[in-house]
Amino acid sequence: MIFSRDGLALFTFSVTLFISALLLFTIQPLVGKALLPKLGGTPQVWNTCMVFFQAMLFAGYLHAHLSGRLLGVRRQAALHLALAAATLLTLPAGLSGSLDAPGARHPALWLFQALAVSIGAPMFIVSATAPLLQKWFAHTHHPDAKDPYFLYVASNVGSLLALLAYPVLIEPLFDLGEQGFLWSVGFSALALMVGACAAIFYRGYAPLPVRAASNVAEKPVGWALRARWLALSFVPSSLLLGVTTYITTDIAAVPLLWIAPLALYLVTFIIAFARRRAFSHAAAVRAQAIAVSFLVCIMLVPGHLLLPVALTTHLVAFFLTALVCHGELAASRPDAEHLTSFYLWISLGGVLGGAFNGLLAPALFNDAFEYSLVVALSCLMRPATVPGRRWLDIVLPVAWAGAILVLLPAMLDLDTPALRLAGVAALMVVAAVTLLSFSEHRLRFLLAVAAGLTCVVWLSDRAATSEGLGERLWKGRSFFGVHEVRNDPQRGVHFLKHGTTIHGAQFTDPGRALRPMSYYHVNGPFGQVFQAIAPTLGHKPVAVVGLGAGALACHGQSGSAWTFYEIDPLVEKLARDPAYFTYLRDCPPHAQVVIGDARLTLRSAPPAGFGLIVIDAFTSDAIPTHLLTREAIAGYLAKLAPDGVLLLHTSNRYLDLIPVIADLATDAGLTGRVSRLGRQGNVEPPASPAQVVVLARRTADLATLAGDEAWADLPAPSGRRVWSDSYVNILSVLKLGL
Repeated sequence: MIFSRDGLALFTFSVTLFISALLLFTIQPLVGKALLPKLGGTPQVWNTCMVFFQAMLFAGYLHAHLSGRLLGVRRQAALHLALAAATLLTLPAGLSGSLDAPGARHPALWLFQALAVSIGAPMFIVSATAPLLQKWFAHTHHPDAKDPYFLYVASNVGSLLALLAYPVLIEPLFDLGEQGFLWSVGFSALALMVGACAAIFYRGYAPLPVRAASNVAEKPVGWALRARWLALSFVPSSLLLGVTTYITTDIAAVPLLWIAPLALYLVTFIIAFARRRAFSHAAAVRAQAIAVSFLVCIMLVPGHLLLPVALTTHLVAFFLTALVCHGELAASRPDAEHLTSFYLWISLGGVLGGAFNGLLAPALFNDAFEYSLVVALSCLMRPATVPGRRWLDIVLPVAWAGAILVLLPAMLDLDTPALRLAGVAALMVVAAVTLLSFSEHRLRFLLAVAAGLTCVVWLSDRAATSEGLGERLWKGRSFFGVHEVRNDPQRGVHFLKHGTTIHGAQFTDPGRALRPMSYYHVNGPFGQVFQAIAPTLGHKPVAVVGLGAGALACHGQSGSAWTFYEIDPLVEKLARDPAYFTYLRDCPPHAQVVIGDARLTLRSAPPAGFGLIVIDAFTSDAIPTHLLTREAIAGYLAKLAPDGVLLLHTSNRYLDLIPVIADLATDAGLTGRVSRLGRQGNVEPPASPAQVVVLARRTADLATLAGDEAWADLPAPSGRRVWSDSYVNILSVLKLGL
């Protein structure tokens, strides 16, 4: 009964844990969204934020562990209440307005500083709440005090609810200021609830029971067990960031897709630590072997599977791997005396997993190899299985991988699509079943998975060559993602690629080298705009947000001054390397490149100085939403000449941004036209259809495009709330039928 003394205690502790988790997982997207105008919307920004959140979680758990050991549980409770009360003075929550602009060389360090200054104190208090309350509960007279780990479920349910509610309810209904206020109210309520839990703890204090509950491990807590806790938490944490980066860049740059892995991650904790398991741990171990086997085989054939199949396989394999690891953690949890130590070690594993992906891997690897590496490492986290013969554990995986490298290219080279599909499907089924048969031997399974993922690297390069992108000339990685330059000798073209998206192309033939390609060809909407505004633009300066290979420069006139604003220094390095691209060097305008986020670097440009501003920034296929807000438009207009034109490149597979821009145009008193996809004129391949919007203060400034059938008026305002730096609703523009 909830109204009994024990029922009231359990209710109070559960609700407090629920609120703390709810706050923990709403402050993360709130502050992450506030950072967009500073660093843009790349997956690496979110991954680095996740490393900070995991570090704060570790700091909170360290406080819960050390303060209890040094002060005792009663003084620990008093200290925590005092810290929570002091933290109330730092509210309301939100990004600090006193931060300097981020540096281009060390954006990750700036991001850590920004997060620490803005939300470090409340994050610390919220992070420490879960282990502290479970420790306090273990010191009460409640019948379940012997095994307080089940309270972890209430915490993870709160986290999951917050994660799902943010994009569906919180983001569409409240701007950032309102979200910060509501979060501050929630934190105040949490402080009161923690006080109530402390009161229950003080009134019903009891020493820890001598004997642990029967479902809690009674083995001694030594360094071997601590190392296992560390590894079991490291793998799912690293995989969380790895699969997020992989599916949002290499499969589909769908906004909000990062929610799915994080939600699954939380669900595995709920299942693993529940008092009644939905299904047995042994079943999860068997299912994980099946999922990983098919995952490896699906990764061997990139570009040959439907999007839902690829996404589902990656997410299922991640879910089951995390469930196995967290199930092993739950099975090895110690008695309540070592509770805070247990949480400290698993939080440290989470921090190390996040730091490996967010900080170390970008410096070590030129591609997202950390995902494949940890998928292979996850095979070691499986329970001990049948010992095998060492020579077979090595020979069989090598033979399996060798057969794949010989047979798969042969299947992909079959004459007809039907034969190719049948051959590849049959081979992958046989390969997956064979790989699955290795799972009874842990070392053999590990080596086979590692060998298969090594084959992926070679086969993916071959697939890109067969799809018309040619051989790879260069590949590298920065904080903002993985970039690749490829050469197609048959067509004589160099391509610049980021994720799944081509960001630029150039003919290698000197006679055609200065002919803009891809989205920017002369018969497409970009060429039409430059032809239409040429008489009024003249030699006025031009600003372009987003560099790519620099192809837009060849639409300029000799003697004009162009400024490209690019956030990634690596992109400028590639665009200026004459071995790859020569647009910036040879096209008529004098072109300079300013490194940094355009919202910040444009501020130093002269007012009303540009005759044209082009917004052409992409992260893979995703357009940073902070470049399409009321404040962003106002910033562009402040730098645009009275008769100037604003051009926005809106080509996108997953977002319909035209209603957003129509609302922004009406809000700013602008007139506009939008290009019709598919009416691109005669083009020389390779060329890509582009959707472009042009905005101006006066209709007369766009008069040349008014009678062109390739252009239409902007639609009427949608009536929705206008996007701003404090309000963006991605769900309202997400295209159906992804």
